[in-house]
Amino acid sequence: MGKIVFCRGREGLYTPHIGRPFMLVSSLRSFRLHLKTPQLVKSTLLALVLVVGLSAAPTYAAASMSKLPEGLAPTTPKPPPSPGHKTPLNTAVTRNVLASGLSFILPRLLNEHSPEELSLWGLGGVIETDPSLHLIYGNSPSAPLSIKTVTLQQGKSVLLTRPIPTGNDLSHWVDFILMFIQVSWNDSDTLQTEGSNQLLSHFFAGLFRHLDPYSRYLSPDDVAAEKHTQRDDTCAVGITLKRHTEVSYPSVSDINTSGSAWAQGVSVGQTILAINGHNTRHIPLHVLQHWLSGPPGSKIVLTIRTAKGRVRTLAVSRMRLPQETVSLSHQGPYAVLHIAHFTQQTAEEISQYLSSMLPDSPQEGDSTPSSTGKLPGLILDLRGNHGGLLQQAVVTAALFLDHGVAVTTEGRYPSANHIWTVQGGDLTNNTPIIVLVDEDTASSAEVLAAALADHHRAVIVGSYTFGKGFVQIAGKMPNQGEIVVTWARNIAPQGWPIQGIGVAPQLCTATSHPSVKAQLSALREGKSLEHSLLVETRANHPPLSKNTIMELRNHCPPLAGGKTDMEAAVQLLRSPAAYRAALNSVPESLSPAE
Repeated sequence: MGKIVFCRGREGLYTPHIGRPFMLVSSLRSFRLHLKTPQLVKSTLLALVLVVGLSAAPTYAAASMSKLPEGLAPTTPKPPPSPGHKTPLNTAVTRNVLASGLSFILPRLLNEHSPEELSLWGLGGVIETDPSLHLIYGNSPSAPLSIKTVTLQQGKSVLLTRPIPTGNDLSHWVDFILMFIQVSWNDSDTLQTEGSNQLLSHFFAGLFRHLDPYSRYLSPDDVAAEKHTQRDDTCAVGITLKRHTEVSYPSVSDINTSGSAWAQGVSVGQTILAINGHNTRHIPLHVLQHWLSGPPGSKIVLTIRTAKGRVRTLAVSRMRLPQETVSLSHQGPYAVLHIAHFTQQTAEEISQYLSSMLPDSPQEGDSTPSSTGKLPGLILDLRGNHGGLLQQAVVTAALFLDHGVAVTTEGRYPSANHIWTVQGGDLTNNTPIIVLVDEDTASSAEVLAAALADHHRAVIVGSYTFGKGFVQIAGKMPNQGEIVVTWARNIAPQGWPIQGIGVAPQLCTATSHPSVKAQLSALREGKSLEHSLLVETRANHPPLSKNTIMELRNHCPPLAGGKTDMEAAVQLLRSPAAYRAALNSVPESLSPAE
């Protein structure tokens, strides 16, 4: 049995192409029997889900707009500079970025807008920066009434009046915008003080203010700062230590599955007796973590004691490690995977943790009870997860689903329309799953929760999620800035929009009426007090009114997660009858998506 993750277009198998191509491919499920070996874990998952060309993908798809669209020349005649001003506007760069930005934005917007709307919105963002400047839209007294004009004033003085271009020729609109920007620049100390880069930021901020809260312009400095923030590399062996008050030696509280310690068999719970021969007893934790750090490639010797009391000495190498997004803990017999964010490594990390937890699958002819290949229960904690890479959420869903649509993305631009489908087999052998969510569960995290709930694969516990169901694409600008545009919306497997609504829980912990106790009691009897809300949520299709969204979300208002969520999850896993009732509280598919 193989696991295949692929993206199907409206006409069948589809490989998206956004700047760079990528493809999701499969491996034999039988490889899962050998995932206990860390090195095999990594190579196996790479075979299981191979993403070609996305090694440096940000949280959105990327496209290059460094070349201008045909017909838009890179320069335009400059008006004579106003005397007395020493700072010239970089006209060529400004024009190139305006032309590239508008040509990138216009066809990709979820809702169609004209060049006139975008141009005037952006121009308004520039002018309002200086309180002495004003734009007046209307008709010039000297022009025919049918000709609309824009007038730029400083106080009561008219600086410029020009007719609005007719038609959608983008080069005319760029010339129009640049003319007003140049005159404003010549007469505004405020604009000159802020500089050309900030002027472009004001233009796109004014434009995007009329669209949605996720589209934005990043200046070259913003791009550099964001890339620096994303580089969270540490040179270490990949273990985090903790110390219980009753134990003098530190133990491993978390381990980075990309590190050399994991590759050598170090696991959570093991005790660190010595580092490079130095006894760790009573040494402060921050000092021990400093001991673990050092130059890339340098060796460090760990003396550890396993859970069974065996003492081992092993040499591990320090290396630069990406920040892990998944951590493991336990609630009694139930494993808890907290997923903080979806990055390029998230699905791999989850797969590695699953491989270390799952019992060996039964071999042919082996029917012993101990070889079930199944956990008593698994809790996926998505509380506080703001999202990240959509592809990684889909691949994560593929680890738990046998087949079906994980999510559909819909937009005006042809490349924005994808149907993300998974096939093959659930790697956990139908282990009962609870997904914890809260008001900060958003975007890709909501995609995963919706996919597992709609396919009756997991029970969602918590409150309504954030409701961020838009997808962005980024375009590189000629000045090395970036424009991020919302170009698609996420549609759950049963056809309902995530944007605005969010994901409704099957067990609501956000309100006292009905109480969690009452909901659990009803579920044990095979009834769900949330069934009607779940049906009503999935009966909606975009676009939705604000009143409809508010009415739905008020049934289980979005709140921050708390200990009640985990307690309810454990209670559900302890009662197979309640768990089944919660699963079945989600209606059967109301959409022909599958």
